[in-house]
Amino acid sequence: MNNKLTRRRFGYLAIAGTTISSLAYLTNKAVAQWPYEFPYRQTRSFVYVIANNTIGENTIAAYARNPRTGRLFYLDSYPTGGSGSINALGVSQSSLVTDGQYLYAVNPGSANISVLAIRQDGSLQLIGSPVASGGLFPVSLALSRKVLYVANVGTPSNYTGFIVNNGSLQPLEGSTVNLNPADQLGLVLFNSTGDVLIGTRIGSSIIDSFQVDSNGRLIRASLLENQAGAFGGAFRPGSDSVLLVNLSGLPGNATYLVNEQGNLNQVNAVNEPTSQNPCWAVFRPDGAVAWVSNLLPSSISLYAVNSNGGLTRLSTHSTHKVGCGSADLAIDKAGRYMYQLLSISKEINVLRLTNSSIDGGLAQVATIGLPEISAPIGLVVVDL
Repeated sequence: MNNKLTRRRFGYLAIAGTTISSLAYLTNKAVAQWPYEFPYRQTRSFVYVIANNTIGENTIAAYARNPRTGRLFYLDSYPTGGSGSINALGVSQSSLVTDGQYLYAVNPGSANISVLAIRQDGSLQLIGSPVASGGLFPVSLALSRKVLYVANVGTPSNYTGFIVNNGSLQPLEGSTVNLNPADQLGLVLFNSTGDVLIGTRIGSSIIDSFQVDSNGRLIRASLLENQAGAFGGAFRPGSDSVLLVNLSGLPGNATYLVNEQGNLNQVNAVNEPTSQNPCWAVFRPDGAVAWVSNLLPSSISLYAVNSNGGLTRLSTHSTHKVGCGSADLAIDKAGRYMYQLLSISKEINVLRLTNSSIDGGLAQVATIGLPEISAPIGLVVVDL
């Protein structure tokens, strides 16, 4: 496309204040819809992704979200003060978390964690300098009120805690649980009340569970072995007693009952032979169904989860025609739209929840690009 044609096609976006560099990250389909249906300065809903840049400083890409249509408009990328690593592509779970005021992001290439304040217009402000993660390669974060835990892969391999105070992080003395480097940690996850912490170890097929004391330190509750490549997971909304975990070594998924002491008992496991690497999970806000992201062959599977934790596979929605490398999933609070990170093709895919049990209960809406130098990890939706 020559320069004159490019200017004619995108001129109205530049007039609206969008930089030429921003346009490179938008698909034609997304551009065609704005600004006619997207008064982004009036929205207070945003989507954020760790770009995990392979060149230069790590950044977080910010998108304004139209709650009515689900579509996204690229705003800008904001430096984290740390470094990304291509080795985190496809292995990070909950690498970006939020409390609605701040974003907490891993920098796997510099072994630290960044905190960024979310402004009313969706822009981000780095708070201080990144804080050392307590390990070599941070991959997952869990946040509950005033406590944050990180899973560090490599040597040392551990779960390490921090006290959160107005966005600042202070290491929590005596919080570190050291593990074997061969464990290859996957996820750390709090229940809704923050009194139970779950951790997964992909390499050793273990699920850890801990009670969390009043100071934020961990007390071992149980250690469940032979959980074939336990990786990502999510608690059923409204019920901290039901936990869904992706078993990448099955391949498939399983549910567990979690008692008040944090002990785990498996309810049932469902094999999904057409999937490779089921690695991420998200529930619909009412908790009745859940979706699992399958890295290969880029698909999303729909499961019913009953109140007793029983798991039933319903159908699968393929997204390989729009992009490659299905990774993180997030759903808006209203339960209308899903955002899928396509980590290999470097896109965010927007899908509408159909309330149907066929084709994964999803319908295609649009895709939007991510920075070309990214190896993206982590995705969250924030409504201000």
